[in-house]
This record gives sequence, structure tokens and C-alpha cells, in this order.
Amino acid sequence: MCSYDFSVTSDPVLPPSHCNAFLQGTPGLPDAVEASCPDNVAYTWSITNKDDGGLDFAIWYGFNSRSNITYCHYIPAAELIVEQNGAAQSEHYKGPASFEASFLNCPTA
Repeated sequence: MCSYDFSVTSDPVLPPSHCNAFLQGTPGLPDAVEASCPDNVAYTWSITNKDDGGLDFAIWYGFNSRSNITYCHYIPAAELIVEQNGAAQSEHYKGPASFEASFLNCPTA
């Protein structure tokens, strides 16, 4: 089982929004597709595994009836640690406790 758990701060004057998901993940961290944030249903987010072992993180919200505003951040493989725990492996994020996501970081095409 995999747990994604984080908070999003979109404006310093507003409280952070809590986002999480529990997903089946073997052998590594699973992709999260259109996961939600219980504290703010306007947010939707995803995690996508990349061929180089890193992860693409994206979070978005509806701008109008035809478009979304999307912010992205790439998590390099060096920030993901695999640990052997007896017969099971676990993978953990060991990067910065906070990072900025930007529309400029979103992959194109």
C-alpha cells in the first residue's frame, strides 16, 4: 500500500489544503491519476512515474468551464529512497520538505 500525503499553500493568507491518497503500489510508487484534496475539492492532482526513476507531480484547479490552471514539479530519482524491510521494500520521498510548483515546470506535449 502506498500513501501520498501533502499540503498545498496557494496563498500565504489562506490555510494550507491537505491532499492525500492511498494506492496499491508494487514494486514502486504507483501513479496517482486525478486524486483529490479533502480540504479543498477544487484541487485535483497527479503523480506520474518517469523512465529515469523520477516523478512528475501536477496539481490543478478549474479556471473556467473550459480550462484548468496547472502547476507542476519534477521530483528527481535522487530524492526517492528505496529501503529493504525484511521481505518487503518501501520507497520514500527524501527531498525538500517544501517546494514550489509552477506552470513553467509543466511538461509540454
